[in-house]
Amino acid sequence: MTFCLVRAATAALVALASLPASAATVELRPDGDYVWVGNFVNVDVIARPDPGERIASYGMAVIWQPAWLSFGSATFDQFLGGPVNASQVFATGISSIIASETALAGTGAQAGQAEFRLFRFSLLVTGIGFSPLEIGSAQLFDADGAPLPVTILNSSLTTVPGPASGVLLASALCAIAARVRRWSVTA
Repeated sequence: MTFCLVRAATAALVALASLPASAATVELRPDGDYVWVGNFVNVDVIARPDPGERIASYGMAVIWQPAWLSFGSATFDQFLGGPVNASQVFATGISSIIASETALAGTGAQAGQAEFRLFRFSLLVTGIGFSPLEIGSAQLFDADGAPLPVTILNSSLTTVPGPASGVLLASALCAIAARVRRWSVTA
């Protein structure tokens, strides 16, 4: 009987030790779904760890359509101790940003936060079209260095002509309408 209890307890400990760390969700959240050509759009990278879990380190790549968007700037947030108490790295390309941050002095700023911003980057809208905003890869780690399973919520942007283009189009349509009206009156 004692042997069975010891065996059951050992099996339970092994099962608990092999459980994965809690999960976290990472979401791309732009200022808006539609943006004008010539304007900047800010994109927040939001983390939602499971209750009781904290993110101590992450690395991820975000990609977009380079024909309509170009990189503007990026800033880290303070929830991993930055900028003083965190190791932070950004690298950018024509159509991507790679961000990595590691908390050096704990993750106390995350206490009580259901979600928080990891970093923000801005994109300049250079053309008209549709662009997915996608996390190409993401790795998150807890304070013990254990990887966290990640759920990714991507987004998209639709770029549209700016107001000046709209005024130009409207005035061209009015001129055409006036010409057609004159033509129909004389015909």
